[in-house]
Amino acid sequence: MKIGIISSYLPIHCGIATYSSYLIEELRRLRNRVYIVCHKGGKGLDCYPAFNYDDSDLPHKALKVMMKFSPDLVHIQHEYALFGEQRGMNVIPLAHKFKLSQIPTVITLHTVPKKCDYEEQIIEKVLVEITDATIVHQQYQRELIIGRVGYQDKIWVIPHGVREIKPVSKAKEKLGLEDKKIVLLVGYLRRSKNFERVVRVFPKVTESVDDALLLVASGARRPEDIGYQDEFLEFVAKSVAKDKIKVLLG
Repeated sequence: MKIGIISSYLPIHCGIATYSSYLIEELRRLRNRVYIVCHKGGKGLDCYPAFNYDDSDLPHKALKVMMKFSPDLVHIQHEYALFGEQRGMNVIPLAHKFKLSQIPTVITLHTVPKKCDYEEQIIEKVLVEITDATIVHQQYQRELIIGRVGYQDKIWVIPHGVREIKPVSKAKEKLGLEDKKIVLLVGYLRRSKNFERVVRVFPKVTESVDDALLLVASGARRPEDIGYQDEFLEFVAKSVAKDKIKVLLG
């Protein structure tokens, strides 16, 4: 099968890019031919960077490149920050273009808010309506969408999964964390992720588990997130449990 992927892609520092690289690796292992049409900056086998985040003609550029490969199916990796202004509304005409071209289209919604704002509500509703299948990572996300939009026969849960890696020998010792029970908080720093909520409740954890330590492995990916990173580090420094919180920026 020839599968087209619309996504951000490595070496761009983006969780969706990393996720897509693992997905594509597995699809190719199953002997599918996979083409990636992505934001400019992506590189790799059958990877075609075609558009910038804020291109007003992003849908046209993505479709034009993808149709050169005559895909049997197109899979869009969706995150609200990936497709331009107004919460990435350009994903709507993009999905419509594939629909009008009679290309079966699947979309993975990487963010499903418990409460959508006005723009998110419109985008979510339209994407579920016009794509052939919608993938989410958690059962509660499926239930949220069905409650708001319906289409229960089109919404599928596929767990996010984790990468299989070899354990690092004596990793806790190397980080000076011997004899600690680790609570790991990992991911790029972005205000919408609300990392500070974990820091806020962590003192209650230490009251019950004296040797607990919160390990934050993170960092700002985008220039606009630097300010939030500074705020987060200041928030950690003011926590009553600051001596039991370790931040690794990378």
